Order: sequence, then C-alpha cells, then structure tokens
Amino acid sequence: MSKITVWFIKSAMVYFVLAIVVGLHMAASGTTYPYMPIHAHLNLLGWISMMIYGVGYHILPRFSGRPLYSDRLAEWQFWLANIGLVGMSLGWVIRSYSSCHICHKHAQNNKGCHTSACGKIKPAIRQGMYGYNHT
Repeated sequence: MSKITVWFIKSAMVYFVLAIVVGLHMAASGTTYPYMPIHAHLNLLGWISMMIYGVGYHILPRFSGRPLYSDRLAEWQFWLANIGLVGMSLGWVIRSYSSCHICHKHAQNNKGCHTSACGKIKPAIRQGMYGYNHT
C-alpha cells in the first residue's frame, strides 16, 4: 500500500475511536449536548470519509490502470482534510465556551461560528482535490 493510503486509513481509525469516546460522553450527558456536531463530523468526515479516501487511493488507480495525477496533491488533500476537521471541531468547542457576541449571534441565527467557517470550506476543497487526482 502507498503511504497516503496508510495515512488515510490510520487517521480514519483515530477518528473512529474519538467518535466513540465523544458518543459515550454524549450518551452519559443527557439530552442537551453541545458537542453533537463534533460527534457527527468525527464519524462522517473523520471515520467514513478518511476510510473512503484511503481505500479509493488504493483501489481506483488499479481499476483505472492509470497512476494518480499527483502524489503531492494527495498529500495536500490529507493535510487539508485533517486540519479542516480538527479546526471545525475546535471551532465548536470555542463557540460553546466563548463569551464572544459574534459567536452567539451566529449561533442564534443558525449560521455557525466564524471560528469554524474555514473548517467548513476545506471539505469542499479536499473533495475537489480527490476527484481531480483521479481523473
């Protein structure tokens, strides 16, 4: 397996364990849980997406009979994916403890916090990188 495949699969396993820990904490905390979005994103963007990317980087070049467009692009995608997910998660944690009026105003309007806005843009960028790398 290539190093990028191993990186994605290992990071998927780390996010899976983190999602389990957050899920157990959520179950023990009762009905009002401010970190539910973190749990959901650790599962979806961390565990599932990272595993799909890892398996895809291993299988798709073999099925198509062509190498990746760029190994470097795959590495950039890996780092953007991880930085984006951690940044988005930290944004929700900061928002829950913040006394910043901007954060609370956005939270009331369901627009999210400015601290996690960059983390929300990165998934779209990295998914585009993944698609481009397999064409």
